[in-house]
Amino acid sequence: MVAATVGRGRDLALVRARLRDASARVVLVVGDAGVGKSHLLDVLAAERTAVRAWGARGLASVPLGALAHLVTSGESLTTMVAGVLEAVPAGGVLVVDDLDQLDEVSLAVAVRVARDRDRMLLASVRTEDGELPAAVAAVTHDAGTTTHLIRPFDPAETEQLLEELLGDAVDPALVDQVWRRSRGNALLVSQLVGEARTRGDLVRTDAGWLAPGRLRLPAEPRRLLLARLDGLSGEAVAAAHLLAVAERMPLAEVTLSGRGRCFDELVEAEVADWSGDVLRFAHPLLAEVVWDTLTPLQRQDLHRDHATLVRAVPGHDVVRAAALALEAGDVPDLDGLLVAARLAMAGGSPGTALRLALGAVAAVDVEVSGQATLVAATAYAELGQLDDAGSLIRRVLPQQPIGALAAALAVALHNLVVWGSFDLPGAAEVLRTEAQRYPEGTPLIVEVFAVAQADGLVYGGRAEEALALVGDIDPAVLPSDLRYLHLGTLTHANTQLGRTAEAIAVAKGALAAAADDPASADAATRYKHLTNLSNALREHGRLEEAAACAEQAHQGALADGRVLERAWAALNAGAAWMQIGDTATAATWARRSLLASAPAAMVDCQRLALAVLIAAQGMQGVADGPSLRRLDELPDGVGFLRHHVPIARAWTAAAQGRPGLALGHLEAGLRSAKVSGAVVSQAWILHEQLRLGARSGVWRHLVDLGLASPMAQAREALARGIELRDPAALAEAALAFEETGAVLFAAEAHAELARSTTGREAARARHRAGELAARVGAPRTPLLLGVPADPLSPRERVVAERAASGASNAEIAAALHLSVRTVENHLARCYAKLGIQSRTELGSVVGVIGAV
Repeated sequence: MVAATVGRGRDLALVRARLRDASARVVLVVGDAGVGKSHLLDVLAAERTAVRAWGARGLASVPLGALAHLVTSGESLTTMVAGVLEAVPAGGVLVVDDLDQLDEVSLAVAVRVARDRDRMLLASVRTEDGELPAAVAAVTHDAGTTTHLIRPFDPAETEQLLEELLGDAVDPALVDQVWRRSRGNALLVSQLVGEARTRGDLVRTDAGWLAPGRLRLPAEPRRLLLARLDGLSGEAVAAAHLLAVAERMPLAEVTLSGRGRCFDELVEAEVADWSGDVLRFAHPLLAEVVWDTLTPLQRQDLHRDHATLVRAVPGHDVVRAAALALEAGDVPDLDGLLVAARLAMAGGSPGTALRLALGAVAAVDVEVSGQATLVAATAYAELGQLDDAGSLIRRVLPQQPIGALAAALAVALHNLVVWGSFDLPGAAEVLRTEAQRYPEGTPLIVEVFAVAQADGLVYGGRAEEALALVGDIDPAVLPSDLRYLHLGTLTHANTQLGRTAEAIAVAKGALAAAADDPASADAATRYKHLTNLSNALREHGRLEEAAACAEQAHQGALADGRVLERAWAALNAGAAWMQIGDTATAATWARRSLLASAPAAMVDCQRLALAVLIAAQGMQGVADGPSLRRLDELPDGVGFLRHHVPIARAWTAAAQGRPGLALGHLEAGLRSAKVSGAVVSQAWILHEQLRLGARSGVWRHLVDLGLASPMAQAREALARGIELRDPAALAEAALAFEETGAVLFAAEAHAELARSTTGREAARARHRAGELAARVGAPRTPLLLGVPADPLSPRERVVAERAASGASNAEIAAALHLSVRTVENHLARCYAKLGIQSRTELGSVVGVIGAV
């Protein structure tokens, strides 16, 4: 599909249907400027016998100016009209861009064409705020006239268009920026991207495209947007400048400003509009182009004016007021700045929180400075600036007296070292050094540092030690941030040990507590526990829920600009989709994780995302050499995060046609997982051994692990069925995998069942395997390959297809020069091979043979 039609498949189909409607004479494609109406007309015109014409504002006063190219110039108007009618052949279509820009004569003639000699008019019409121009609106009342509205792209369609324009995957943060600023207008999307590529403002990584900063608006749309201010009074322009400070003003602020009439003028000129009781610019890009016209001193004064206005509103937004004051260069109350920073962080605005918190870090009061450091470090981390977060805490921590705040800073630094640089000895040293400052018996210090230490242990894959360390700690005695850290540790540890039902319960409990008491958990905490829940659900065998939780966490983290949580959530979404079997979707999410984690130097997240990407490609029979080389360049992983890498290497070897090497990688990974007690990782690797050719020894090992989750039971049944060639066990495994949502695993179990039995049972299994494999894109895995694609002989297939199409036995016999008895015998053999009972079932079966 060409870029012009990206995201417009449904629109094209609907307009085509209307053009085929015998009663239709005029088909109008309507929508705002830049949404892609002309692109659709280009595609549709190329498909039909079409004559083209274009409306132009400059020719709107010239009679028949838009259609003059279809006739000989210099003739009388009457003759020219007849010439236009002659230029469009019978059965043809007159295609007109911008019908609303035609002169009156051209418009009348165009409509006349559609009413004469079986011809049609297909035209685009530009709307203004959803309204058709009066001249064209009158046409819509005529019989035989139909309209189709082209809407702006939604975020998913914008992503599709960006990928088409750039030729690779696109960072969701870039998609979000472009969609919010363009409001899904296809022309603006193309202009923003074109300008960014020309200026070198986009960066192409191994995973796709990202933008380190805000894309600059090209000159032409900037000029057109600023033209909206032409003709406004000076007071209205000044009001637009004030609005540009924060891009929105509640009614209370508009009223207090005393500029109500000026803002009304902006609304009348379509520069601004009301959304409920909030005034905004009519287009988000207007705010930035207006702002760019101001000098630094003007901006500072406007920030100060707006801050004063915000503070005058009863119950005002303290975050907005503090941010505006800070931008104005005022020195606000540092305690108030800290409060505003915390509110911004809790509200999902880490960028604003960081600016506010850094303003309070320099406070003389060490308590205020320490609290501000904690907020700023958290914001830094969520924005992916891990080194800055660690440096800030290391600078401030020695100045803090011992106590709860110093301990919280030490725990935060420990977590940064663990999850940011995976330096477990370095993280442990942070806690040891800080613990030495506290007298023995200091209340809660032992528990606080134990919770932090357990988090490091579970990261290192030492789940049993982590649980032993914190198992007796009452979460109720812990501060809220450590309580949620503790719950996260419990979720991870139980998941690693295969106690997935317990892990799910803990994660859901954490989310419920956050919902009941929002003040106790900021947005990042909620996203963390959603991601933890996704991981537990996936390992348990509730794959669709797992994917949904991870995608929900990613959506929230993306909207809030939280890089760490976005990267981990995308990774878990990719892992869930890979176990579902949709390898294309899994690869997309893996790339999204890479695009977030690589700039933030999140090495372990990158490693896992690459592992998902490589394995997903391998299951399609593709050896992803570049991604494997990138994986080799990363430092070795630690703990539970390293056990998935051998799976990726194994699938690369399988795609290269080296099954022995593939199983060798898995065996090495299994030994490593055994040493660290990573029970769930062992189960996963054992399952991959089955999928890559192992026929014995796996079943007993899976049983010895003692896992009881639905996924574990399905794996055990598959291993038993393969090792014992037990059709009943394979059928049990196939059903169990289907119930977990593991579509590909179920297809593989059905394929193995087809190889292990004969007759109708084999045919049914073969049919189901093909049906399921097709649902997830027909991956090329060893268990799926080698199943006969078509059990029917060529003659049987011809007979079955004719019967499925409704032909009687006598009709089939006559057409194929066979006896009716022979046809009956052929059909009887078809029923047996296909695992069906009657002729009525043929239609749903013969069309899917060959899918495996």
